[in-house]
Amino acid sequence: MGALPPVEYFPPSTRWGSPTKATHHAICLHGLTSSSQVWCGIAERLAEEGYALTAPDLLGHGLGRRPAPSASYSVHAYAQDIMPLIMQEQHTLPYDTVLGHSYGGAIALVLAPLMLAAGAPFVHVVLVEPALELDATQLEGMRIDSIDEVTRVRTWEKYMEENPRWGERDARAKSFGAGLCWPETADETCKQNNPWSFTQLMPPPSPRIRITILAADPGLEPYFTPHETAAMNRTRPEVHTIVIPDCSHGMPREVPEAVVQHVLAEQRAWSLDIYGQTTIAANEDAVQEAGDDASLQKYGMIPGTERKRHPAFAVGSS
Repeated sequence: MGALPPVEYFPPSTRWGSPTKATHHAICLHGLTSSSQVWCGIAERLAEEGYALTAPDLLGHGLGRRPAPSASYSVHAYAQDIMPLIMQEQHTLPYDTVLGHSYGGAIALVLAPLMLAAGAPFVHVVLVEPALELDATQLEGMRIDSIDEVTRVRTWEKYMEENPRWGERDARAKSFGAGLCWPETADETCKQNNPWSFTQLMPPPSPRIRITILAADPGLEPYFTPHETAAMNRTRPEVHTIVIPDCSHGMPREVPEAVVQHVLAEQRAWSLDIYGQTTIAANEDAVQEAGDDASLQKYGMIPGTERKRHPAFAVGSS
């Protein structure tokens, strides 16, 4: 009897809404040391507005598989791990929206052109307080803090004490997710993505891709800084950057209603533009130019050069 063919891996995920009845299909990507449950408050509300949503547990997180010791933790490896979910539904209701929080925002930038290649007529990219640019000191601090978070897991009561705007479900899910994240995942993700500079992964301007960035209050130590907002407005004016006051990096848990309102408003505005003023034109350049890692050639990406920090977004640049 011959050997059985390898079974393609589909990461475990949490789902909301009905793909057969939805008008939009979204994939939701959590950040480092988190899990799919970070999206509960946002996804429940978007499902009521006609979205179907899928939030996978990323590589080494939640109930996702534990990578081998020699595994890649590059942003492209994380995206490749999710692609079977994208391809599985390309003939029913293709994913046309991707939401990414923190490190999930960088992964979302890799996925956007792949979603076009998988059949989506257009893609709305929503970066929720994304962590796109960190200098060496900030990255090392995040690495140490992340390892500590998953090795000395705080109770949900402690998370509630530290974050009074969170609901109990959010605090329980955060504690649960931190306990399930492998320490080597936190460590290697930081080490293997050095320099931590992902702005250059942003797809080029295209009528088929709309990018919305939801930035936290500048006074509450956001990862997406006022400097990055100014640089984005200067270099990519078509990207819609919205600062949400009185919220921190924990935006999905602190102000889920505000996130939902902006997602819906941006989608409606874009729909009017697409169907009222312009037509969707195929833009193969947007699909081909947005990738830079040979590991995703299987899904239509092309290899590129070594990743370097975008000068306009370098920490401390003017």
